[in-house]
Amino acid sequence: MLFTLTPTAMPDGYGDALLSLDAAKLHLRVDDAEEDDLIEVLRDAALQLVEKFCSVRLGPVEGIVATFPAFGRGMNLGVGPVPTVTVTAVSYIGSDGEPVDLPAGSWRLSVDGALVPAPGTSWPTGGPVTVTFEAGYAADACPRPLIAAAKLALGHLYAMRDVAMEGEASGGMPAAFGLLCSGYRMPVL
Repeated sequence: MLFTLTPTAMPDGYGDALLSLDAAKLHLRVDDAEEDDLIEVLRDAALQLVEKFCSVRLGPVEGIVATFPAFGRGMNLGVGPVPTVTVTAVSYIGSDGEPVDLPAGSWRLSVDGALVPAPGTSWPTGGPVTVTFEAGYAADACPRPLIAAAKLALGHLYAMRDVAMEGEASGGMPAAFGLLCSGYRMPVL
């Protein structure tokens, strides 16, 4: 089932909570503050690369919205892993054209991340369906290989910053990026 996952901006301090500016500069072997703004932008971009590649949120994010055309099979939220996802609201447009909120407890997430009706219940008819949820590892629980992948991406982006600005082909991400992420990559169906 096709769905729309509304992009969510990084919360204030999100990047710094996962990979501090000091840790990023240490990784890049940068001592002065001259490029701090650039390093913060590249750090956030590197974190987003890992998140997009793996379909995960590295830190806690609230208010993510997914919209589906109707209730049914395949209502997969597109973000994982499932233990890091909490659905906070499900609503739909009823047959009268008015929004209807489903009561909490009338849904659950399956092991593969699909939203399904709670046992003993079924989905109502109607649509479109809006699902609001939270996702992401707790601030201190992000897997270290994913932070290592973000550091690798940061180093690559930083090293290629001048080439990218000149519009030349800068090459792909180092192979180790995919290897570090592979154990955490969520399939998107």
